[in-house]
Amino acid sequence: MRKLATKRNWKARWALLPVVALGLALPGTALAQGGTAAENFAKLCAACHTIGGGKRVGPDLKGVSDRRSEAWLIKWIASSQALVKAGDPDAVALFHEYADVPMPDVALSPAEIRDILVHIRGGAAQEVKVEAAPPATPEEIAKGAALFQGTAALANGGPACSSCHHVMHDEVIGGGVLAKELTTSYTRLGGPGLQAILSAPPFPVMEQAFAGKPLTEAEVRELSGYLESLSGHSLYDQPRQDSMKLLFGGLGGALVLMALYGFLWRNRKAGPVNQKVFARQLDSE
Repeated sequence: MRKLATKRNWKARWALLPVVALGLALPGTALAQGGTAAENFAKLCAACHTIGGGKRVGPDLKGVSDRRSEAWLIKWIASSQALVKAGDPDAVALFHEYADVPMPDVALSPAEIRDILVHIRGGAAQEVKVEAAPPATPEEIAKGAALFQGTAALANGGPACSSCHHVMHDEVIGGGVLAKELTTSYTRLGGPGLQAILSAPPFPVMEQAFAGKPLTEAEVRELSGYLESLSGHSLYDQPRQDSMKLLFGGLGGALVLMALYGFLWRNRKAGPVNQKVFARQLDSE
C-alpha cells in the first residue's frame, strides 16, 4: 500500500510540472522581479517616466507622493487598468490625459512598490537618456519601413514589428493584430517617448520578445523616423486589403502544385498491384 501511495504521489508531482513551468515562463505573472528599488525603477519605469525631467510617455513622477496617496499609488502601479475598469475617477482621468496608453502591470509586491516610491521621493532615479536628434533622412525612413515590415532583418535577430503591430499605410502589407496599432504612435508619444520605448521596452511581451536581442541605436532612429513619417499623411491612407490576395494566391499555388504532381506521376500504376490476380479469379469462377 505504501508503494502504491508513493507511486501515486510521484504521478501527481509529475502532472504538476507543466503547470509550474507555464507559471515560470509567462511574463506578467505574480513572480517577484527582484533587485533593488533603483534597479526595478530603471527596468520597469524609466522608459516612460522621469523624476524631475518632465513628461515622457507618462507623467513626471517628481512629487507624485504628494499628489496621490500611497495606497492609491500601489494599486495604480500594480494594475492601472484594473482601476480604470473599476471607474476610479483619478485613474480614468490620468488614462485619458496620456492618450489612452495603458501602463503595463508590474509583478511586484506592495513592499517592493513602496521601495520604489521611496526611491522616487529621493529623486535619484536612473533614466533612459534620449537626446533630441535631427529629423530622419529619407534613407533612414526607408530602412525603418523595411525593418518594420521584416524585409530587412534586425541586427540582433529580434522579431519584425509587423509580427505583432499594424500600421495604416498603402505601401505596407497588413501586419499583426496582437498588439496596438502604431500609425499614430509618434503623434501620441512624441519622439523621445517612442525612442525610449524602443530602447528599453516596458511592456512584458515586448520585453520577452527582445530579451537578449535589443535594437541598435541606428535601428531605434530608423524605426522612429519611419513612424514619424506616417503621422504626416496617415489620415489619407486606407488599410490595405490583403486577405483576398492571400486567399487567391494560396488557391493558385495549390492548383500549380496539383498540376505539377499530376505531371510527375503521369506514369504511375492505374490500379492496385494485385488487380490482375483478382481479374483471373473472377474469370475462373
